[in-house]
Amino acid sequence: MVKKTIVFIILVIFPEEIIRLLFGQQYVVASKALVILSIGGLFITTFTITNQLILMTGKSKIILYNLIVFSIVNILLNVLFVPKYGINGAAVATSISYFGLSCVLLLETKHYLSIIPLRRKMLRILVMSIVPTLIIIFLKKSVPLNNVGFIIVALFFFLIYIIGLFVTGCLDENDFTIIKRMKGNYLLRK
Repeated sequence: MVKKTIVFIILVIFPEEIIRLLFGQQYVVASKALVILSIGGLFITTFTITNQLILMTGKSKIILYNLIVFSIVNILLNVLFVPKYGINGAAVATSISYFGLSCVLLLETKHYLSIIPLRRKMLRILVMSIVPTLIIIFLKKSVPLNNVGFIIVALFFFLIYIIGLFVTGCLDENDFTIIKRMKGNYLLRK
C-alpha cells in the first residue's frame, strides 16, 4: 500500500514533469489523462487482493466474467467519451471501468468469503500522506521544476513520507520484517 500511495501522489502532483522527463515536452498535453488514469490505477491495484482471494476459492469463471463485462463497459464508455473528450475521455472510461471492477470484486469477496480485505492501516497511511503532499504542493509552487528540481522535490517527498510512516506507527511487524530482509539482501550483495 505504501508504494502504491507514493507512486499515486507523485503521478497526481507532478504529471507534467513526469511526462516531460520520460517522453518529452510534446506529450505534456496528456498530463490530465495521466492523473485520471492514476486514480483508476490506485483503485484497481488496491483491490488486486480481492481478485486473488476469489481465484483462491476456485471461482475463476467469475473473474473471467468480470473481465469480459468490464472490458465491454470500457469499450462502450470509450465509444461515448473519446469522440467528445479525446485522450481524457479514454482515461475517464478506463478509470470508471477500473473503479467498477474494483467494487464488484470487493462485493464478491464479501459474498463468497465473508471478509472485506481492507485494513484500518490503509486508511491511516492515506491520511498520513496528506502532510507530505501539502508540503510538496507548496514546494512545487516555489521551486523551479526542471528535471533536477523535480527529482530533488520527489526525493524530499519520499523522505518526508517515510519519516511520517515511522513517526505515526503506520508500519507493523510484517513491514519491519520486510525492511530487515531487504537490508540483509542489500548487504549480502556487497
